[in-house]
Amino acid sequence: MAKQDFYEILGVARTASADEIKQAYRKKARLVHPDVNKEPDAVAQFEQLQEAYDVLSDPDKRKQYDLYGHAGRVGAAGQATGPTGWHGGWAGGSPGFEHDDDDLGSVFDAFFGGQRGPGRAARGRAKPRRGEDVRIDLELSLHDIVANTTRTIRSVASGREISVTVPAGIAHGKTLRVSNEGKPAAGSGGSPGDLLVTVRIKPHPLLQRGKPQHPDPESLDVTLHLPLTLAEAVRGGKVDIPTLRGTVGLTIPPGTGCLKVFRLRERGLGSPKGAIGDLYAVAQVVVPSGEDLTPEQVSTLEEIANRGAAVRTGSAWESSS
Repeated sequence: MAKQDFYEILGVARTASADEIKQAYRKKARLVHPDVNKEPDAVAQFEQLQEAYDVLSDPDKRKQYDLYGHAGRVGAAGQATGPTGWHGGWAGGSPGFEHDDDDLGSVFDAFFGGQRGPGRAARGRAKPRRGEDVRIDLELSLHDIVANTTRTIRSVASGREISVTVPAGIAHGKTLRVSNEGKPAAGSGGSPGDLLVTVRIKPHPLLQRGKPQHPDPESLDVTLHLPLTLAEAVRGGKVDIPTLRGTVGLTIPPGTGCLKVFRLRERGLGSPKGAIGDLYAVAQVVVPSGEDLTPEQVSTLEEIANRGAAVRTGSAWESSS
């Protein structure tokens, strides 16, 4: 049976340039490679394509082929010969042709990420696969992150206890990475995965991160809603404030109204660089319920209120006629 013309196999003209031949080979190789092509003669198709490219990609071999065709290639006992005496072979394929490892490798890289298909030599060993990362949660309070802190966690890789440093002022949901303390590699030579520690900050019963009306999970400042009795707000006095750095006495001036903000410097969270946030105490005047007062007490409150400044005054409060 007559052998198919090499130019026809690649689908190029006899005047095709070297680049055109290489592009045509790569395009066809992606279609006929045995790991992709499921036809019964897939191996033969690929070997035929490879043989055509081996000849036409080499200037000397291409010249001899153009002069003598297939007749110039086959000599005694099937040895591939020609006027120049060239010959070749391919490990894993049929004898009688050679291959360009760089071009063949690019096809494998495109399909298999650098891995050769079954029955073909690898173009360099695959890198050992590392073990899987392990994720765990670490629950902490605001008090725990006032300054840098250390926590002991059991390693999945070795089973031993390891110390994890948690930076001061870390935000809720931030993840710390501990290298090589995850799951061991499945095969030999691979390194263990990493241990990923996600910090969860428990809600504080009194304090919230951020300035008043501006919550911020990464802020070093904290806000406290400070309840005051009506008497404390009217006459003033001194109240104890629980902070992250101990209890502090705060002086309340007479006539303090709701939402008045007091700033306690450097009573908030710290940072790894040494910065310290502030604590903001927002006054919340607690008014007694009328049901809890006697008629005489209500009358006294009304009398006291009448002695103060008038409220809801001005043209904006006057009803239009």
